[in-house]
Amino acid sequence: METGRLEGLVVVVQVGDTVLLERGWGRLPGSELAAPDTLFRAEALVEPLVGWTAMHLAEADSLSEESMLHQLLPGPFPEESWAKRPVTVQHLMNHTSGLIGWASSLPSDGKVTTESLVLRVAELGIESEPGSCFDYSESNGLVLGAIVEKVSGMSVANAVQARVLARLELEDTGWTSDGPPKNTGDHGAAREFAGQLVDAPEGVHPFAEDQFCSTTADLAALLRALGQGKVVRKSTLEKMLTERTLNGGAPIGVGYGLNFASIDEVDGFSIGGSAEGTTIHVAHYPESDVTIACLAAHPEAALIPLERDLTRLALGLALPGATNVLLPPEDAMKVKGRYQVGCTTLEVSVQKDGTVVLASADAGERVLDYRGAFQFVAHSDGDVRFEFVVPEGGDHATVLRMNDHGRYSEAIRVP
Repeated sequence: METGRLEGLVVVVQVGDTVLLERGWGRLPGSELAAPDTLFRAEALVEPLVGWTAMHLAEADSLSEESMLHQLLPGPFPEESWAKRPVTVQHLMNHTSGLIGWASSLPSDGKVTTESLVLRVAELGIESEPGSCFDYSESNGLVLGAIVEKVSGMSVANAVQARVLARLELEDTGWTSDGPPKNTGDHGAAREFAGQLVDAPEGVHPFAEDQFCSTTADLAALLRALGQGKVVRKSTLEKMLTERTLNGGAPIGVGYGLNFASIDEVDGFSIGGSAEGTTIHVAHYPESDVTIACLAAHPEAALIPLERDLTRLALGLALPGATNVLLPPEDAMKVKGRYQVGCTTLEVSVQKDGTVVLASADAGERVLDYRGAFQFVAHSDGDVRFEFVVPEGGDHATVLRMNDHGRYSEAIRVP
């Protein structure tokens, strides 16, 4: 705020029933005062809410997580062609379906009804075997929403309202009847996905996502209520938070509409994203009953590391150190190269000033800070750690070990 990089910021910090901080600074897009009770567009959260609604339907035995597309939507996904592509509801919620991305799914005639978009997704097919790759695609949320509408007999908005929001009595959260708040902000969009913001095409809203609004205070209450078993049963929440793996065993960082979070062995979950010039990030840690909700007037604000520092302070934990070590040029060349984990290729490059950058198609670029002994941390999040394994006497690393908030995986160097 002091440097002018943000025009507005809202933060809510709560431990149990005690609110430690509830404050806003500056203004949100549209010149609204940044305050915990300021209404703003929260369309980035419709997708996780659809996932929670699907889990609620599963609790009522109206929907099975193992049901396949051709069983639920036989019109656009006929059995004769889709029985060989066993995409399940669980794949949709975990973004492992292999369905081709949203931008490629836009119909050429410009019609953007749910039906036309789902038909387009079905026409495009899949680009990887279900369960083999972990890749964000809004097509997953689109198809899951169509399933929720069919099973519940309601629109997505009404199903989410009836099965999630109405249980919590959040007066300021839902689809507005008078239209969303005016907004003059950036119209780019992103979704929080496994601890990163990933691009999401803007302008197509088959479930009236751009009319979904909330407040920062309501979002803190919403996520805490989920952790308390007020949205779905605690046994269902435990299932949602059970770590999933790809067919090859690599762990994934999301499950059933939630992102996994962990700070010094304190486990939690989060939701978030950006749209209409604002970024949202909300996290809850059930065991300690800590809830942090942040909203910023910027389409790419670094709220995840801010939340993690606030959580550490609320838990009485020390903030992580940030002492960088100079990476010798000869060692820089040893880590440079391509590494493969599952279907994801990681490209490690070294800039002229010695800065190491890790890039991938799904997470974009990450600057890595060197800590010595071929160990690095992500510059934007000290809880994402990397270790390059260089055999004694070898001229390059053969393995890249990654610890993403307590989730471990290894990438193998490829030519």
